[in-house]
Formats: sequence, C-alpha cells, structure tokens
Amino acid sequence: MDAQKKTLDREVKKLKKNRSMMAGIGLLAVMCIGYAGVNGAVSRQESRQAAEEEAAVIRLTNLNEVTKISITSQDGTQNFLKEEGQWKDADDPDRPLKQSLVSLLASSGADLRADRELEGAGDLKNYGLDQPLRQAVFMDSQGNEAAVLIGNELEDGRYYAKLEDEPQVYTIDSGLVSAMDYSYLEFIQPDTLPQTEEDQIQEVTVETGESCTLYSREEDTLTEEMAAAAAGLTLGQCTAWKPDQEELQAMGFDGSQIRLKYTYTSSEEAEGSGQSSSVSLEIGDLMEGESSYYVRLEGSWMINQMSKSALEVFLNPGETSSR
Repeated sequence: MDAQKKTLDREVKKLKKNRSMMAGIGLLAVMCIGYAGVNGAVSRQESRQAAEEEAAVIRLTNLNEVTKISITSQDGTQNFLKEEGQWKDADDPDRPLKQSLVSLLASSGADLRADRELEGAGDLKNYGLDQPLRQAVFMDSQGNEAAVLIGNELEDGRYYAKLEDEPQVYTIDSGLVSAMDYSYLEFIQPDTLPQTEEDQIQEVTVETGESCTLYSREEDTLTEEMAAAAAGLTLGQCTAWKPDQEELQAMGFDGSQIRLKYTYTSSEEAEGSGQSSSVSLEIGDLMEGESSYYVRLEGSWMINQMSKSALEVFLNPGETSSR
C-alpha cells in the first residue's frame, strides 16, 4: 500500500507541475498576443502619423534623379547637364564645374517644399512673381520637368515662389535660392597645381621681357627659400574664363607678363635622376587691392589669382634673400 501511495503521490505532483507549466505557457502566449497587439497598435499609430505628416507636406517638385538644370538670375542663365555621373556646362563643356555645388542645386530642386500656400494671392506683382529675377528649371532622368519662379524675399528670409504653369503662390525657405546664387565664375572648379615637396624642386626659371634667370639645384643656385616657395604655390579662385584679347591685356597678359617655370621630380625620384615634370605659369598684373596677381597656367583658358607674398621670392629675389 505504501508503494502504491508513493507512486500516486508522484503522479499527482507531476500532474500539478504539468498544469503549472501549461498555465505558464498559456500566460506567456496571452502576454505575447497582448504585446503583439500593442506593438501593432503603436505601429499603426506611427503609420497614421507618418501618413498625416506626409499629407501635410506641400511639394512644389517631386522629381527622381535630376539630370538637367537651367537657372536664370541677375548673373544670366546657366545650363547644366549630367552625363556619366558628372555635371557639365551644357553650353560650354570645357568649363570645369564644382560638382558639389551643382549637386546641391539638383537636390534642392528635386524635392522643393513650401512652408505654406497663400490663399487668394491675387496680383503676382505683389510678390515679385510677374517678372521674377530668379527662375530654375529641373528635369529628371524620366523626362519630368518643373519650372520654379522665385519672387521677393520676406522679412524672415523666406521667398515667394510658384510653379510656372500653376497659379498658386507659396513661401519657401532660402535653400534653393542659396544654391542658385553662385556666379558663373563661382561655379567653376579652379585649376590646381601638383602637390610637391621642397626637395622635389630641381629648377626654377624666371623669364621677363628683358632677362631669363635659371636657379638650379644641380648648380647650387636654387636656394631653400625658393624651392620651398615653388613647392608651396597654389592657385586661388578663378577670376576669368576664356577671356578675349582685350580682357587679357587689361589683366597684364599683353606680352609683358612674367613667365615662371619650375621643374620637379616625383617623390620616388627626388634623390635620383629619373624623368622630371614641369609647371609653367604666366604672371600678369596685380589685382585691385594689390594683394594678388592674375596668374594663368600655361595652356589653360582660366585666369586665377595668386597671392603676392607667394610670388615675391621669384619677382624680387634680391629683396627677399636679404631679409
């Protein structure tokens, strides 16, 4: 009897344990279902909220990848075209462009949003939209096009704007205007000089209308100061692109300009006798303010500026060496 009772007790305990486990599993399932329900409700609420926010957005443009841009401002009209991932001047493919600036312009126009729509706007003259000073036309890769007219600036820095083929008037932030308001020259990527170190400079030649002076490392006439100055030369911003003869003469490129040429070796060849490369610059007149010169890289259609102090050692070698 005792054995039977013990067996019965064990079976009762197992049953109670199984019942507890089943109850726990059931409770866990209820909790999971409840969590899923709460999570689903939150997700639906977030979706509704996102949908409401999206419905409240006022989009003037909704384009895919922009591949063509035309902007008109007080600086004239500029047309940009994207080919093989690079922005080009559609009217002058030779003009090198600052890719970041045109890309910013493209993104600003692809998804242009308004702060608000003016109800009963009335006469466009009130907003500077009858003859707007700024206009931007964007076209995406699928041929969708949007022409945006930009009018007067508000006191808070926003602007009146409208789509060319629609009557509604809106206010927009300054993002698009800021992206547009670069001049023809500011959109140009300036010429650059190769990066060199002082010990790579082998020769410097300075040629004026009257003389030609060679400073050579081999002949020990190239000073450390001059080698360091040559290695440190950099071209500043573009001041003219494809200037005509009259413009060139006004900047001092009339035959009287100074020619500066320096020869350098690659870093691997600096101490050997490998093949060298050279850079040739033409130096025109001092610019207004007399802190920079007009400078042209030989063979370039671009005129850059270069600091007067950077060129002093070449233009006045006696004065700088005596300091």
